[in-house]
Amino acid sequence: MSERTDNQSLKIDHRLSASAQRSRGLAAVVRLCLVAGIALIVSGWATGVRAQLPPAIGYLHPGGGIPGTTIELAIGGYDWTPDMELFVHEPGVRLELLGPPGPVLIPDPPYWFGKKARRSPFPLPREFPARLSIPPGTPPGIVRWQAANANGATATGRLVISDLPQVLETPGSDDPQDLPSLPLVVAGRIERIEEIDRYRFVAERSGLVTCECLSRGLGAQLNAVIVVSDVSDEPGRVIAEAVDSAGRDLWLSFPVEAGRSYVVAIHDLDYRGDRSFVYRLGLRPGPRVVAAVPARGQRGETVPVDFIGYGLASGGADLESVRREVTFPADETSAAFDYRFETPSGEHASFRLGLSANRELVRPAAQPSTAATATAPEIEPDAAAVKELPLGITGVIDERYGEHRYRITGLGGEHWRLRAEATAIGSSLDLSIAVQDDTGKELAQADDVAGGLDAELLFAVPADGVYEIVVSDSSSGGGRLDAVYRLEVEPIGLGYRLSLPESFAVPIGGKAGLTVQVERFGGFQGAIELEFEGLPDGVAAPADARIPEKQVKGTIEMTADATTAAAAAVVTLRGKAEMVEETEGDVQESSHPNARMLLATTLSPPLEVDAEGQDDVTKWPRGSTFPGPVLIRRNEDFDGPVKLEMTSRQGRHRMGIEGPEVVVPPGVDRYLYPVHLPEWLETTRTSRMVVNGVVEIPDPQGNLRTVVVRQKTRMGFLPTGALLALAADDPIITIEPGQEFSASVIIDRAVALPGLLRLELEPAAGFEAEPRMLEPGQTDVTMRIRADPIAAGEYDLTLRATAWQGADFPVIARTELTVIVETP
Repeated sequence: MSERTDNQSLKIDHRLSASAQRSRGLAAVVRLCLVAGIALIVSGWATGVRAQLPPAIGYLHPGGGIPGTTIELAIGGYDWTPDMELFVHEPGVRLELLGPPGPVLIPDPPYWFGKKARRSPFPLPREFPARLSIPPGTPPGIVRWQAANANGATATGRLVISDLPQVLETPGSDDPQDLPSLPLVVAGRIERIEEIDRYRFVAERSGLVTCECLSRGLGAQLNAVIVVSDVSDEPGRVIAEAVDSAGRDLWLSFPVEAGRSYVVAIHDLDYRGDRSFVYRLGLRPGPRVVAAVPARGQRGETVPVDFIGYGLASGGADLESVRREVTFPADETSAAFDYRFETPSGEHASFRLGLSANRELVRPAAQPSTAATATAPEIEPDAAAVKELPLGITGVIDERYGEHRYRITGLGGEHWRLRAEATAIGSSLDLSIAVQDDTGKELAQADDVAGGLDAELLFAVPADGVYEIVVSDSSSGGGRLDAVYRLEVEPIGLGYRLSLPESFAVPIGGKAGLTVQVERFGGFQGAIELEFEGLPDGVAAPADARIPEKQVKGTIEMTADATTAAAAAVVTLRGKAEMVEETEGDVQESSHPNARMLLATTLSPPLEVDAEGQDDVTKWPRGSTFPGPVLIRRNEDFDGPVKLEMTSRQGRHRMGIEGPEVVVPPGVDRYLYPVHLPEWLETTRTSRMVVNGVVEIPDPQGNLRTVVVRQKTRMGFLPTGALLALAADDPIITIEPGQEFSASVIIDRAVALPGLLRLELEPAAGFEAEPRMLEPGQTDVTMRIRADPIAAGEYDLTLRATAWQGADFPVIARTELTVIVETP
């Protein structure tokens, strides 16, 4: 590494978060002096291939839209670059970036203190302006999307297609936001700690309203609490509430009276907040169906169906049921259909019913209805063992933590697939499934499948006999009308199912091992030939790629030519195998296009970045700027500028600690990165800062791409006492609209800050003040503040003082001022 000497001062563009510019006000331009003539100690640098930092999936706000519309939204991404590519896994739906990303966003106050401040923080995003286009006719539901750049590809994100009109949250107000006529969905987010969003509506008619929150389903970590209050009379009263303590999203139905006003409040269970806590709050008047028995129907059959829900029989808020004769369509191309019916109260309700190719039976309730009406075909719990497969059985768990048992006759050598469905049919049960022999010995058991609470089990029947199938619930939700599940048992022949990771990266000019998982069933043990479709140009798999006999996974060496571009594509994996049915001696070829992933070709970073202290901790005053030495080691063939920026995943709750984007010129190997330590930091807690090194380099096809590498070790600091303090002599001032008033401020500064000090009012709508420059030794000052003719109310203002250490690093202090505006 060459030793550089450079006495030139650098001007650095501070792309601070909006919150920093507002509440901490670091200067837009900070002058940082390079340390001249320092030889770097390079022991410990990795000599192998450097790993770039892949992007991580973030969030959309708003998180979806309705068919036939185009909306503009913000995409939050972690360690994203300006050259991101977006991929939507739904034909016709388009998601496109409209401009470059904004700065790394630091959470605004308030912050946790004490034990909660030691929690791992949520990642720090950048937000891109984007456009979502949804063509007419797109079916409602969840749509998956991904992103990629020259550093890799993300996991899968989710957006929702809805049939409800969409209203955007108006942020920044403590007052309830007035909503137009229902039905609608509010797209909002719980952005700050302790934030509570409130929405007010007036009921147009008496009856039920259902409120449904979708957040976890969008990938957010919000555990929502919903509280509904009737606010027509002071002080208002709570009429309904629901808590999502399990992270599964929630809904509730509540009665309303025509002409009365209601407020729906939403917050996190632990009063957490983050920009990624997006939600969609749906409000829909009328009855709500939550379950059906049977849950699915055989195609072409007409059977009685019990619909279970709120307001279905009486129109009230009780859980009740009604029965309707339903003809299930014979359409082989559809898996479900929407059934709409009129309730006794004259309202209309609808529910999505599943279609099945199997016999569909119903387990009678423990306390059957006395109504003399026809029922769906039933299966008695103590009946002789079932012999005819496949079949589906819908049941209702009639007690908390209950279980149901079924007896099925099997033949040795058969293979069964057993599914216990709850989430798939809209139920909240948490199911497991087990198989026992005639002595009660458990032969097999399965709990949650990936991504849900339903259960699936592949079972090889060991010998002729009767087997007992046990369906159990661990959710404590049994004993209710809507504790519905569906058991499906079907024989299966020889087969397999392939699975891939959601994303995969291959370095340009290199190779990477791709793991392919195989689920074998029906006794199939043969080899599987593999073929990839849609690979980017220059990417290849071995011509003889295969999974050997009896293996449940294989590693395929993927290669990328040294001349290929940095690109990404959705890749499909097809398997091909010979199926030999022993009972018939039949040989068949089976092809399964059932595995897809997003594959990216990546560029190796031409540099490494590390902290000079390598995890050392330095004591540093609160309210000041810590100069963190960052070492940059470039490859011999790269001498370009390097941008340093905060990495998305930091250690511990941020509490406002932040650093800017800075550009390090060519040839500079050591840089003092400015880390601002807010004055409220706890002196008993160490904190860390990690930055990314970001460069632009051409790929082998000449396309300019952005490459990101994460700093190897951390810069550490332990806050000590502040160098500057500010206090309002009278923190509460009462004025009239449009009045000019004075605010007296007391300044206390350390002898280490002998220079000028700038005092200013942070931006606040309706208020203005000219900044004041204070001489050394000046300990008090009066600021004149002008108020516009604003509405009566209480307004919080912030006064900020800024000094400098050696004219290079800002030291900042603030004080709060409450202004009460009263109309005479």
